[in-house]
Amino acid sequence: MESHEVDTNGLEMVELPEVETAVVEQSEGNEAVKMTEQITQTKELGRQGERQEVGVTLRESLPRASKDGHKFLSTSTTQNTRIPNPILEGDDHSLFDLSPFIPPGMRDFQDLVRHCELTDLSYQGQRFTWCNKRKEGIICKKLDRVLVSKEWIQQYGQSYSVFEPGGCSDHMRCRIHITEAIQRVKRPFKFVNAITNYAGYHKELEEQWRLSSPLFHSTSAIHRLSKKLKALKPHLRKMGKQMVGTISIRTKEAYKTLCDLQEATMANPSTQAVIEEADAYEKWKRLSDIEETYLKQKAKLHWMKTGDQNNKTFYAAAKLREIRNNIKEIQCEDGTIAENQESIKTEAERYFKDFLSMKPADYVEWSKEELESILNFKCDANDKLMLTNEVSEEEFTPV
Repeated sequence: MESHEVDTNGLEMVELPEVETAVVEQSEGNEAVKMTEQITQTKELGRQGERQEVGVTLRESLPRASKDGHKFLSTSTTQNTRIPNPILEGDDHSLFDLSPFIPPGMRDFQDLVRHCELTDLSYQGQRFTWCNKRKEGIICKKLDRVLVSKEWIQQYGQSYSVFEPGGCSDHMRCRIHITEAIQRVKRPFKFVNAITNYAGYHKELEEQWRLSSPLFHSTSAIHRLSKKLKALKPHLRKMGKQMVGTISIRTKEAYKTLCDLQEATMANPSTQAVIEEADAYEKWKRLSDIEETYLKQKAKLHWMKTGDQNNKTFYAAAKLREIRNNIKEIQCEDGTIAENQESIKTEAERYFKDFLSMKPADYVEWSKEELESILNFKCDANDKLMLTNEVSEEEFTPV
């Protein structure tokens, strides 16, 4: 069993020690089946020497394990509550395959993954992680995965795995990056649906629209419209920040206040206590509705038409999307690796600039005469005059 290195972004690389090993052997005919579970215990994380358990590592060929072996694996994993943030790693090549030809052993493991609510951690590096090393009939596959729990995602939201050459092994080596430097990234503008319920939403938008340059029928009308819409972005962003900036924290505080007032009402019933409790409930209900609307949009769970204020579901889905869609590093055209946001942005800008401005070597530009030859229709003098005239009030159609 190989231990893995954990990169803590500038901290020392720490070997995960092999602390406890459980081996299950079963005999099925002439084939001996062995399954190994290794539990990685405490390791140093962080500059302050904070000790923290990092999870469970599973290896060996799980599909070949016997029924009793999988029963042991399921029991030991689901009942091992002393490890708060489980992380499973191994060559689980049929884990997400829904084919009816999956072996019974792998079906048991799939049930285990669903029961523990594990998900595949985002990864960087090569697409394939295993090669059969044959000179003829070469086969490469994506076998190795890193599975993490919801608790891991909440605590290590910036974590990701990197697969890289492992030397003599036919599998690629996996490094798990747990933390990275916190960078304030300016995100693209996204309209928050919840701000349509903002008290001064329509009034403020109408005022900003009136102050911008007016639209009139001309060749620059579309350009002016785009400028007016872009001018609304800062105001919409400001309203969104005021409304949903710390919505989860405010909702929790409102809920705690409501619970305290409910307890006070039961301890000392009075009309004033009931009124204060009702006001606190209305405040919590309003904030909870805003939080649900915001998280539902952020999670993009379009199949959930109506919510039940189960905001944990939306929050977990939004966090999972954020982890999966993160781009940690890209390979540049010259083979170098861009590993920070600035270098990634620079490389992306260069790529699309070259792509959009690319001019083929055999490109031949059409002349004006050639373009006119393929256009049979031409405007006469009266049509040209009509198109260049100012639009009169009589030409407007009332709506």
